[in-house]
Amino acid sequence: MKKEKEHIKALLDESYELRGSNLAKSKKLAEKALIKSKELDDPELIALSLNKLALFCMIIADYDNALNMSEEAIRYFKQTDNKRGIADAKYNLAGLYYKTDNYHLGMVNLIDCLETYKVLEDYHGQSKTYKSLGAIYGLLDDDYNAITSYKYAIKTGKKAQNKNLISNAYNPLSGIYLNKGEIN
Repeated sequence: MKKEKEHIKALLDESYELRGSNLAKSKKLAEKALIKSKELDDPELIALSLNKLALFCMIIADYDNALNMSEEAIRYFKQTDNKRGIADAKYNLAGLYYKTDNYHLGMVNLIDCLETYKVLEDYHGQSKTYKSLGAIYGLLDDDYNAITSYKYAIKTGKKAQNKNLISNAYNPLSGIYLNKGEIN
């Protein structure tokens, strides 16, 4: 049983790694992981599989399935009291709402998962969440809160020691400053 669980986690890790280069394979691997998780009747692995699948569905604009899978993942994560899992699934929901122009629902979910990431001292999660909040504030023409969010994304990205997170926040932040004519 332990080997089967490790195999499922490996499938999910591989599916996530491939998402940029072979999304179709990523989705198939996550689907396989979900089937195996259900065969084991393991709520934690089911939730993790659903959460990955929801992400991949969101990427291909299959929003209805992504929404249903994210909500189902949250139910399973609640069963196992996995706070990080709940936060990760809410982050997916926020992305879904953001992509479908439901910014207020996106913000609600981002703020909710941000609080969890803070409690867990998950700087990676905080950074990506602040960056997403900055993007929504930017779309709402709220430069002050967008700038503040991007600065927090940079600060927490540095704590996570992740240059990609840092650069992901610097790019839109510099765009705001350029648009305002604040070159320095």
